[in-house]
Amino acid sequence: MYNDWLKLYIEWIRNGYTTKDFICPECGSKSVECVYVGNPALRIGYLPIWCNHCNKGTRICRVEIPQGVHMIDFEDLESIRNRIPNYKYVD
Repeated sequence: MYNDWLKLYIEWIRNGYTTKDFICPECGSKSVECVYVGNPALRIGYLPIWCNHCNKGTRICRVEIPQGVHMIDFEDLESIRNRIPNYKYVD
């Protein structure tokens, strides 16, 4: 299943960083979300991808964050907690 989540990451980039109409590989719902978290100066971080319906997802580590794409700063713990749920990781 992890490879299915990686495919969503590639589609997310191709779709201009929108998850509109993404289908969760776990439950089939259209509740997939993701957001970059990283260092604003270096534009390096990670990308959590999750489903709000089944609460499953994964995290892609050590990704380059393109200029102009929304991200949450590593140090903004409150925003991370408010935006990203405590989902179950899929391997």
